Amino acid sequence: DPAIREQAWTILESDLQAFRDRTTAAGAELVVAYAPPRFVVTDRWRDNLKWVRKERLGEDPIAQAAAICERLGILFVDPREHLQSALLYEWPVYLIADYTHLDDAGHRALANAIYEQSAESIKTDDVQD
Repeated sequence: DPAIREQAWTILESDLQAFRDRTTAAGAELVVAYAPPRFVVTDRWRDNLKWVRKERLGEDPIAQAAAICERLGILFVDPREHLQSALLYEWPVYLIADYTHLDDAGHRALANAIYEQSAESIKTDDVQD
């Protein structure tokens, strides 16, 4: 039901706004990253053992989350590129037989994506100041 999906995105936006307000009040900056399921990151058959048809997915959750973060002024990190690179050299990156949970290599790739995007954001902020 599309109404339920929209309600879920609305709840997420409201929760992120409240979390952003709390982190700002504590003197910290909120950074949000979305680590997609393995079958979204790669087209290899071994990364989609359940044969999930990507075309049946009605929307791009990364784009939705990024749009919400942009509206709220929250730094959003899309780690797909880092995860794809890691999958080329450090397979599996995700836990074996698991589509969503990262292993050590996956967590390193995610951390590198967050670090690089945060560092770039800090440089941009310094230039504007």
